Amino acid sequence: MRFAVTVPVDTHVAVLSLDSKGHGSIYFPAGGRAELVRAGADVALPLGTRLDETVGEERILGLFCSSAIELEPLRLQLERGGPAIPDGCQVTRWSFVER
Repeated sequence: MRFAVTVPVDTHVAVLSLDSKGHGSIYFPAGGRAELVRAGADVALPLGTRLDETVGEERILGLFCSSAIELEPLRLQLERGGPAIPDGCQVTRWSFVER
């Protein structure tokens, strides 16, 4: 699976996930901080992910931030029922069902 974003200005982006078993993952970026994405429409993120065998609802959290926030604390918060959205960030949430 590969994600694309539309951002009107250069923005730090991250994509996190929570699977049906309650396991949180960082799908983008590969590093520990949100990564700068240049302004544009339907900008494909340079990293995709392969879904595992876990079936059920997968919840996705797209973060769009003014700075390069740390992601591991957010991943842990996601597993615990959060996260609290950091200052300077906007969020898009969506979900799908793996069968």
